[in-house]
Amino acid sequence: MRTASRVFAAIGAFGLTVCLVFASASRFRYDNLQGVLILAFFFVACLFLAVFLRRQGAIELDGLVLPGADAHADEEIHLPGPSWYPAFYGVTLLVLALGLVFDKRVALAGVALTVLTTIGWAVESVKDYRREVAHARPEVLPLVAAIGLAHQIVAFARQHGGADAVVQHVGRGSAEVVLVGADGAWGSLVGESVPVAREAAALAGVTSHTAWPAGLGNRIRTTEEEWVEMGGAGALTAPDTHVAPRDGSTQTAARVFLGLAIFAFLIDAVYSVASRFRYDNLQGMAILTAFGLACLYLYLGLKHAKAQPDDVAFAGDDHVTIEPTVPDPPVDLATLHLPGPSWWPAFFSVALGALAFGLVFSKPLLFAGLFLTVACCVGWGVESVREYRQSLAGHHGDAAHASH
Repeated sequence: MRTASRVFAAIGAFGLTVCLVFASASRFRYDNLQGVLILAFFFVACLFLAVFLRRQGAIELDGLVLPGADAHADEEIHLPGPSWYPAFYGVTLLVLALGLVFDKRVALAGVALTVLTTIGWAVESVKDYRREVAHARPEVLPLVAAIGLAHQIVAFARQHGGADAVVQHVGRGSAEVVLVGADGAWGSLVGESVPVAREAAALAGVTSHTAWPAGLGNRIRTTEEEWVEMGGAGALTAPDTHVAPRDGSTQTAARVFLGLAIFAFLIDAVYSVASRFRYDNLQGMAILTAFGLACLYLYLGLKHAKAQPDDVAFAGDDHVTIEPTVPDPPVDLATLHLPGPSWWPAFFSVALGALAFGLVFSKPLLFAGLFLTVACCVGWGVESVREYRQSLAGHHGDAAHASH
């Protein structure tokens, strides 16, 4: 969540920069107000998502051992509920496209509706995530301070092949967590209180002690520098970020955005040549160029995105992290739900092709493409809701016959 927050903050800053450059290049003319407002709304939406996701990242539970997790292993998988926002997107984009062609006021209304739909869908997704957590874990969630401390303990344990934690009170209500790795490395962390520190150790899944057990001190490998600093605070610090490997989970997304950037530049070139580089069409060329540059920026950012420094152990020869794999659980073909076949992706390609050619050559073809795109959005959304309700009713399609 925090990584996504930083990505949206960077995209928002890029959108604001493009907005200012476009407004200055057009000399703040009223005829170009439409493009300025679109970029401004884009900046506001990205800023909202950055703040929203940063707050949500404070309760990230991935990699932690939650109490009572085994008790819910046999429960049903929680499915996200149906949503009307994809259909709303079809309507808002239709209003936006009609406004771009006919009336600026309709275009402004379409921009406002698109931004509101984006924000509403994001809020609904986060609410659904929280309902899923409440559905899977009826117990009270751990404290935010314990979650943050537990992530640091997990990072130390991964880097040193496991760890033991000694939790002790250090005065003024705070607690010190001394970590001793399986390889003899050691470090210390400070928690808000002894209960918070003990809960963090439990969440991290390490062995916790209230006092130093026999033999644990003999495992510690103390270097000469640590002997010199023995009287001071030996805080557990992460390695420099430049030694962290690249995040392997972002490489696929990077390739997707590279393809989008190339596609946007090709469409921009075709649109510029078809309009004979007229000044009246500068707005469309600028928006397509900005979109292509944004996708190129995301490609570079995601390709070189850094993982955590303690993920060096999971990196391959190319210095890119490889996600650890575990054996797949046995699949119950009698209850497994498989999505049924659908023609809507093929219809979408036809509709978007008609829309693209209509933008360049013919208004009737443009209207036909818009109508087909909206119809595909609504039809696919209705089909997804119907299939979701069938899965809740116990209908699992042809999953039972998958082995045949």
